[in-house]
Amino acid sequence: MNEEYFSVRMRASRGGIHVSGAERITQQVYIPTITSALTSRALNHSFGVPDEIHITVDQVRTTPLVLNQLPVKNVKEVGDLLDGLPEIGHQIAASEIRMRGAALIDVHTGKRLEPDPDRGIRVSMMDWEFTPITEEEDHFRESVALATKVHHCPGMVAELAISDDPGFTSGYIVRDGGFYRIPKMKELGQRGGGRAFYLDTHVTTPQEAIAYLEHRPVLIRAETEM
Repeated sequence: MNEEYFSVRMRASRGGIHVSGAERITQQVYIPTITSALTSRALNHSFGVPDEIHITVDQVRTTPLVLNQLPVKNVKEVGDLLDGLPEIGHQIAASEIRMRGAALIDVHTGKRLEPDPDRGIRVSMMDWEFTPITEEEDHFRESVALATKVHHCPGMVAELAISDDPGFTSGYIVRDGGFYRIPKMKELGQRGGGRAFYLDTHVTTPQEAIAYLEHRPVLIRAETEM
């Protein structure tokens, strides 16, 4: 992989509250088109028009790691997928208190491991290996890409995510190498939603996990039609 890659990130807020965010890893020639698409996306978000939009472009200095996407399985309910995991993860993911990132939880003790609990962990530097440029959000594709990167973090046991969009009731759980898509994890119109990562601290340190999640560039190779 000899191409030069750039990270393009968009963050939008209103009154200091996060409205939307997205990112891409792309080649230089596509940067103008992608920045325009992400700006339009921020201006047309269901949470309202932001009063601040930040677009950041940085050259990727490390060759991206290429990972095969997680296999997707559609299930009707949570069932036993959360068995043995600390309950605090579900409490955080279902809370109406919006975090900017995800909670990082010690799977053995239930202790939160983020340096800043209000910020959480912001998974960054990932994209699909081949994906069209569009202004439209694709929650599912973006979730699978993020979850695939998170799953390959050393020591990661599971991930729980519930959409924070009032127009979506869905969520997912990643465990044992599978992405379990669940259609109803909250009521329609409910604003709660968030994300929790469960880390085995006997395998890796929180600092090592955070460095991978926030800074290691990753491209996801699609294995199935998304």
